[in-house]
Amino acid sequence: MRSTQLNKRHWLRRVASKLLLVGASLVFALASVEVGLRIAGFTNLNPYIADPDVGFALRPRAEGWWRREGVQYIKINSAGLRDREHTKEKPAGTLRIAVLGDSFTEAFDVEMQDAFWAVMERELQSCAAVSG
Repeated sequence: MRSTQLNKRHWLRRVASKLLLVGASLVFALASVEVGLRIAGFTNLNPYIADPDVGFALRPRAEGWWRREGVQYIKINSAGLRDREHTKEKPAGTLRIAVLGDSFTEAFDVEMQDAFWAVMERELQSCAAVSG
């Protein structure tokens, strides 16, 4: 009976050591793949966060490569908008226009300076009707 218990313990140790070796190998392999992908610059950008008021909103300060609708480098400002940084206090003599919309307005498939709201801003800066 003592011999049977020793054989069982020996067998359990062998199985445990093999499982530990397999687990350690798996962790090492996944860590190697992660490091390789980071070195290669591959990221999976998720610029959205859950928002209790509107469902989803842009994650403040998120940035990375957007590859779902074309390939663009996307940067979200600290206010959670796809735009450059703005002060909360509006400077005197400044016209501010809020642009609301869907993914067309978000314009992840084009460079930020080519989005319609950026073109509108440039055109309004040269418009005599809104200056002063």
